Amino acid sequence: AFVPDANNLVKAATSANSWTDYDVLHNQNYYYLVQAADSGNGNNEDNQLKLFNKATGQLSNGTWSVGAEIGDTGLGQNTTFHLGWELVTDQVYSGQRSYWSQNEHNACNRLVSEPMTLTLGESSQLSFQTYYDIEPRYDGGVVEVSTDGENWDQPALSPIYPDTFRTSSDACQYPTDMPAFSGVSGGWQQHTADLSAYQGEEITLRFSYSSDGSVTGDGWFIDEVSISNVQTAGVCETISDLIFMDGFE
Repeated sequence: AFVPDANNLVKAATSANSWTDYDVLHNQNYYYLVQAADSGNGNNEDNQLKLFNKATGQLSNGTWSVGAEIGDTGLGQNTTFHLGWELVTDQVYSGQRSYWSQNEHNACNRLVSEPMTLTLGESSQLSFQTYYDIEPRYDGGVVEVSTDGENWDQPALSPIYPDTFRTSSDACQYPTDMPAFSGVSGGWQQHTADLSAYQGEEITLRFSYSSDGSVTGDGWFIDEVSISNVQTAGVCETISDLIFMDGFE
């Protein structure tokens, strides 16, 4: 985490209620910290709350996709959203890497997407590749969707989940008989889910791996995740791009 000082100061001594940072790159997170200062004696408050945002272009209908490769930012491998998950190279569907849940005891590991808006009037579908070696019925993997980041739904998958939790003794405390990826897949498998019930809404996707304190397998691997009919951002234009556009006088 950065510490505010003269080297990363981008704006000082302003009385305006807003400010625009034009010196940014497309689709890259930038973190900001704002502190109030007394114009009379120059004293600053000690606020340390940091917020972030990124510059993007105009939104349009498209497909959101990630493949666990370096540079993919749709799932939170570079933030606290990837809690417990890693990028690995030893079990891969395509490309060079996949997401791996790890396989420790008493784990409740979440891999969470950034929020995205499903295009109104269309029909969105989730698709992903999965490989798993998970203790049958005591450990499991669950795919969930939320519209508020607090309450999570379990959309129906096709093909359906291979098994259910036998008890609620797993670390995430999923209820008995809740469908889950559990057992041994024997290879990579594609699963899909109809997300049309969420059209026009902002959703967050997460993959949750939950284990108890006993036996574990190799864990849960995820690759080639996509959702169709999502509002995706185009590349934002720089000030110089706008100045030299055709027709600019």
